[in-house]
Amino acid sequence: MKRTHIAGLGCVLIVLAIAVAGLLHRGAQDVPADLVLLHDGEQIELSLEDLQQTSFSGETVNGKGEHFTHDYEGVALYDLLADNGIAPEDVSEAEVRAADQYAATVTGEEICEQDRIYLAVTEDGEPVEGIDEGTPGIEMVVFGDSDSKRCVRCVVEIEMK
Repeated sequence: MKRTHIAGLGCVLIVLAIAVAGLLHRGAQDVPADLVLLHDGEQIELSLEDLQQTSFSGETVNGKGEHFTHDYEGVALYDLLADNGIAPEDVSEAEVRAADQYAATVTGEEICEQDRIYLAVTEDGEPVEGIDEGTPGIEMVVFGDSDSKRCVRCVVEIEMK
């Protein structure tokens, strides 16, 4: 009788282990990418941890003509593309989309211009906020524009054309 109980307990433990492994595996698959790159029919999914971050700073101008200087952490768009097998020189333009569907377009020439376009994950030492309050996000910063309308917050997708 004891053997029956031990065998039954062993079966229950095996079933439980399989169920837990299945839930962990399913949970890992359900985690959405923080950023998706679309190029030539290919989709590259990235997390914030995948971004090779560096420090940078610069001046932006708002719609009122006010100038602001900020310190950021993030990655140059040029480097992000190159690090993921996309030749920035072959991109004619890129449409950068936010979680709320706001979008801005940058040209391939601008992408290749040094110190022009970045994806920031921190601004002045604080994390860039995502679409949901308290969640991390990504902001495209375009230096040199006379108006910061192309500084897109909550970036989730970049489509190269």
